Amino acid sequence: MSAARLERGADGRLRLHGPLDFGTAAALWQEGLAAVAGEGVTEVDLSAVERTDSAGVALLLDWARRAQGAGGRLRLHGVPEQLTAIIRASGVEGVVEIADEPH
Repeated sequence: MSAARLERGADGRLRLHGPLDFGTAAALWQEGLAAVAGEGVTEVDLSAVERTDSAGVALLLDWARRAQGAGGRLRLHGVPEQLTAIIRASGVEGVVEIADEPH
């Protein structure tokens, strides 16, 4: 299993690499909390996500809710089609903000 990692790019955008699933969500959760805790918009690039499942969606929902609680919001970019499908099937489109078309 390849490891997932969260990095902040030179443009300030968070970039998630690797799988976003049950096996990686717990490790990524804590790391992402600090990144989404401020006011304003936190931009997250998901274009390097290899695969995902409902645990990945739960992670993003938690980050989005925590960002909203801190007076900010989470905006997703490069969202894989698989992740978009899970978000739609779960009926949580209103909680996460998808900035562009699925990849």
